[in-house]
Amino acid sequence: MADDQDVAAEIEALAERSKAAMARGDLEAALSEMTDDVVFVAANGPPVVGKDALRAQYQGLLSKHKIENTATRADFRVEPLGDIALVVGNDSAVITPVDHGPITKVSGRAVSVFRREAGVWKLARSLNLMTPTK
Repeated sequence: MADDQDVAAEIEALAERSKAAMARGDLEAALSEMTDDVVFVAANGPPVVGKDALRAQYQGLLSKHKIENTATRADFRVEPLGDIALVVGNDSAVITPVDHGPITKVSGRAVSVFRREAGVWKLARSLNLMTPTK
């Protein structure tokens, strides 16, 4: 079994791949880092359950905005618990309209649960309380 530092490094690598995918608008690559039954809960809406629902929500957003997650590893704490890992911290992003409108910066607390499936870590649950900042 991997030690805590190995798990943290694997989840950090997953987060970096996902951040890069979102920044280039590659939703399918970002979704590939999630479980099929992923659940997202945001500060301003009902839970989004499953990859298909998440895809539908983000397709419209990514057609109009570029999303750059600006959080770093130092912003989060990873707590491995066997085949589950809890990640708690502060998330942040910059949302830029593709039509060059005003940029929105968001930040807030986040809690995510990652699950190891067939030896690979995937995002399974995410509570993200990011809201616009000034």
